[in-house]
Amino acid sequence: MVPEAISLKSSCQNPRKQILVLNLLSQTVMRLILRSASESFPLKHAHHLMKLLKGIALTARLGIMALFALSILNKEEARADSKTDRPNVIVILTDDQGWGDLSVHGNTNISTPNIDRLAAEGMAFDRFYVSPICSPTRAEFMTGRYNPRTGVKSASRGEERLDLDETTIFEDFKAAGYHTAAFGKWHNGMQPPYHPNARGIDEY
Repeated sequence: MVPEAISLKSSCQNPRKQILVLNLLSQTVMRLILRSASESFPLKHAHHLMKLLKGIALTARLGIMALFALSILNKEEARADSKTDRPNVIVILTDDQGWGDLSVHGNTNISTPNIDRLAAEGMAFDRFYVSPICSPTRAEFMTGRYNPRTGVKSASRGEERLDLDETTIFEDFKAAGYHTAAFGKWHNGMQPPYHPNARGIDEY
């Protein structure tokens, strides 16, 4: 909101007072612009910019402010577009399920219509080879590496813990701006610093 005292609706005809009004208005608008840009524009730079603007002609100042405001709007629009363009990613990793346990893979004794629909309407990968044990399989999926390289060799005696120097798929998604969550079985280390919330998962 622009304060009423510096409204452009003033009928004052004094040129000096008009310039004063424009100066006050420009400072107010600049503060509003910098406040809206605070996430991407460091505060110390904002104060420096304010000092520079005070030292130049009013018309040039208004022009710079207009360009600066447009650049902020463009960044905000690009940020909004990037958020709307990002697809949601949901992975269902089942435990101890064989390739042939789904009707979509030709099983005539078991009917899995919902999973079949996911495969038909989504994306199916048929070259992911898993470990015969649950914890190593999850470690392979989360890192994209063979389980012996992740430190996960079994499902007990501490051999289910994912090495702390491994980067998980959750951390990669968070770096790309996603919020992450996992529900159900984890079994790759429950005590800190192996807990899911320490491995890139926001909600578990």
